[in-house]
Amino acid sequence: MDGSIVWAGCGALTFPDHFRAGLPMDAGLPYPGQDRIAFINDGGHYETVTDERDLQYIWQSVSRQKEFQYYYGNSSKKVAVYLYTPSEGIGNPADAYYLVFTEQ
Repeated sequence: MDGSIVWAGCGALTFPDHFRAGLPMDAGLPYPGQDRIAFINDGGHYETVTDERDLQYIWQSVSRQKEFQYYYGNSSKKVAVYLYTPSEGIGNPADAYYLVFTEQ
């Protein structure tokens, strides 16, 4: 995948043609806390937050995906959550969204 960032506009992510969004499961996994999921900053470093509501909300969404459950269950690495802002300068904060990275 790759993406663009646009000054005073909105960039976009592009995915390979064979990309699959995921298969939903009926039940998600219990929230593990910041020992196993955390935000990463632009420098690629994990950040600790005092209010975990956003992380919990993200976890509820991704932990219901079959592929996520597989990779998470077969890894001891921390899940990284990155806030992708596709605009710079005068942009719309509503265009931003989270990217979730798991590693096996």
